[in-house]
Amino acid sequence: MTWIVSRSPASVIGLSACRIGRTDDSSSEEAGTRLPGLICQSLNLSLYIDHMSRRPMQEPTFLILTALAAGPQHGYGIITDVVQISGERVRLQAGTLYAALDRLQGEGLVETDREEVVDGRARRYYRLTSAGEARLAAEAEHLRRNADTASSRLRARLRSAYNIKVATPGREFLGSAS
Repeated sequence: MTWIVSRSPASVIGLSACRIGRTDDSSSEEAGTRLPGLICQSLNLSLYIDHMSRRPMQEPTFLILTALAAGPQHGYGIITDVVQISGERVRLQAGTLYAALDRLQGEGLVETDREEVVDGRARRYYRLTSAGEARLAAEAEHLRRNADTASSRLRARLRSAYNIKVATPGREFLGSAS
């Protein structure tokens, strides 16, 4: 039995609650139970976070989590680390970084490590959570598999295009086909 949450048209503008029902109901929309707005918002947020965790990760998010994998950092440290990690291809603006950090905190992937005052200015340090570490590891593995597939297909294309025999590791190379 699968539970579904559906939003009434009025809930789109925040006026109504959502309904919860079972997919085995003859008409789950009508047979569902109306939930208060706060619970509906919480369910929708949970569904959104679950959906976001299953989506492929955007490159800036991947780079932010990668920067934090080295240890806690403050905002400017993350920005400069992302520039270095990306080979100067990605330069995050402060607003983009802090919006991403807020989102990542909401998803439980990042948390505040500590705050300190430097030259009269507050500096907040962020760290990767265990969930963030697991999500980064999963995304790195996903990217590695995709890169391996792309490399393999490019090698096959090269061999096919130029009729080249490629030596198998551990065997002597016998030359190319005539």
